[in-house]
Amino acid sequence: MERTHAVMTSEVEDLRRNDVEQKNTIKRLEDDVRTLRETQGGDENIRAMQEKLIRLSDDQETKDRRIHELQKQLDDTNKRLREAESRAGQNGGAQQSKTCAVM
Repeated sequence: MERTHAVMTSEVEDLRRNDVEQKNTIKRLEDDVRTLRETQGGDENIRAMQEKLIRLSDDQETKDRRIHELQKQLDDTNKRLREAESRAGQNGGAQQSKTCAVM
């Protein structure tokens, strides 16, 4: 009877070890499946992010062009303003000369 008990105890221990190994294998396989799902979904996510990046890049390029145009307009306006001030200064000086001569 002791011998039968020892054999049964040994079998139970073997079955427990097998059970633990099977659980570890199942966990590893589930992790692999989850990783594969994330990877496959990752391709779609990468494509979506690339499309978003392209849109943002196009928007940024449009904004850069608009900023460049506005900067050019501002530079032209400043140039015209300086020219107008210069002419006004020259004309104003000439008028003062005439006024002074009249007095």
